[in-house]
Amino acid sequence: MSADEHIVSAAVLKSFVLEIFRSSGVADDHAETWADILVWANTRGMDSHGVLRIPRYIAYMKNGNIHAQPNITVEKRAGAIAILDSDWAPGPVAMSMAMDEAIGRAQECHVGWCIVRNITHGGAVGYYALQAARARWAAFGAVDYDMRFRWRCLCSAELISPIDLQVRASQLASAVYPGGPSAPASQLAEYMTVPGLFDFIQDAIDRSAVAINVTYESSGYPQNVSIDYDLRLADDQRGFEIQSLDML
Repeated sequence: MSADEHIVSAAVLKSFVLEIFRSSGVADDHAETWADILVWANTRGMDSHGVLRIPRYIAYMKNGNIHAQPNITVEKRAGAIAILDSDWAPGPVAMSMAMDEAIGRAQECHVGWCIVRNITHGGAVGYYALQAARARWAAFGAVDYDMRFRWRCLCSAELISPIDLQVRASQLASAVYPGGPSAPASQLAEYMTVPGLFDFIQDAIDRSAVAINVTYESSGYPQNVSIDYDLRLADDQRGFEIQSLDML
């Protein structure tokens, strides 16, 4: 690292970005969303969609290509379709709202699609995929379910073995090896519910993991996940597989 380079935490960077947008006339809630998505991109290694874009965004707000105070309207909601006019809002703000609209349509019709008019640069689209997956899982309202789970890591044989987890009232109730004994109490803390697994993915993002690969099942839960935190290390990779999940 050169003398001109500095490392800052994601929280400090986001706070700095927030102040830039607020001072440019962006509403607090929009500034929060915009900053969150830009820093999210940086912490995933997608610097091309991160904070380096801010000078251009500021220039666009000054010349009117981006509206700091847009009049965002939903022009139509019909069945599975929504149409949103973002009025040249900051792209990540419009995209996040569009995803909320698509989720709302899907909750009514089982599939949702939102078209956005007059949009600016949308930012890192992976952010919205995680937003949709969480909402998809939440829509099922699953609080009781059984899943067969296994960690993928350079861990003990017990930890990487498939295990049957019972979740009751949104809490991990038991962990039993297929056809075998229960996991020892000391090991239970290693297992998570589905919302906990979403948090595990978000934690990898927040820790700036260099590679995060996720496959989502149709009901929204993360089915296969592979994370590499540091390319310089050979034993830090971690992931998991949900081999089956039955909602009760």
